[in-house]
Amino acid sequence: MRTVYQSTAFGKRQLPPKHGWRELLDRYYFVVASDLLSTSRPYCSRARGATQDLPARDTRFGLTTSKKIATLMTLSSLLSPVIMSGHSKWSTIKRQKAVTDAKRSAAFTKLTRQITIAAKLGGGDPEMNFRLRLAIDKARAANVPNDNIDRAVKSGTGSGQEGLTKDVLYEGFGPGGVAVLVEAITDNSNRTSAEVRNVFSKHGGSMGAQNSVGWMFARAGVARIPSHLVSTEALEALELACIDVGADDVREEDDQVVVITPPEKLVALQQLLADKKLNAESDIEFVPTTTVALDDATRTSLHNLLELLDELDDVTRVSNNEA
Repeated sequence: MRTVYQSTAFGKRQLPPKHGWRELLDRYYFVVASDLLSTSRPYCSRARGATQDLPARDTRFGLTTSKKIATLMTLSSLLSPVIMSGHSKWSTIKRQKAVTDAKRSAAFTKLTRQITIAAKLGGGDPEMNFRLRLAIDKARAANVPNDNIDRAVKSGTGSGQEGLTKDVLYEGFGPGGVAVLVEAITDNSNRTSAEVRNVFSKHGGSMGAQNSVGWMFARAGVARIPSHLVSTEALEALELACIDVGADDVREEDDQVVVITPPEKLVALQQLLADKKLNAESDIEFVPTTTVALDDATRTSLHNLLELLDELDDVTRVSNNEA
């Protein structure tokens, strides 16, 4: 390192030192080789093993320039995967969070649209509008903020742009001839119809005319109770209690106990389940009156179609008559 002085009116002033490339290499080398390798982190063990013959700091001029460059290259190749793995992990987390946030936002949008259309059709009082009460209950169960719910109710009862939304129902056939009903809420039926038709045509289905498959379904109140909340011994007593309040059927499906009742009896069923402290999801749905059996390959194609339909922004529910 060379010391340089500059002459001034007040005498000589020392300038900052100028480093040659070898001196810069020395400084960088010992930051990496001494400080980084002295850490006890596990991922440095391979690097320490590869460079265990490095001299101490007080002998920093003992290695040749080529040896220092080679050592730095070794450290870079050994440690860069560790550094990049941290970056990759964070990128993965960000992508997963973005996907989760997007799905949550889409779910919130669908739920608030249901509230808006329910308020538009039956008024903004949940006590007098059963459909609105169901929509609000579903939104609260999904942790939709109260402000969003209030805005959706006001949009449905006011004269804003949201007042232009309407209910639409599309009918079609899926793989294996399964009947499919697609419920949607939209402010542009032409756009929504094109999106639904596109999904049907690209995934083994076809759109049908009005009432082409609707006659295979009936409107009914449906309550779904997680199976783990109902023991085998308590199931029979629950069935009898549900029948007493007007239920038509109680059955087990996958990991749920499903109770089907006429729409006008759903309030009484909800009260019964609340009294028994059973957390159930309830709504008025299209329930198939006839079913179609499918093989495994066709069932996979059908489920893919149903999933894509459900992911459309305007679609609120997809029903089918798969056995």
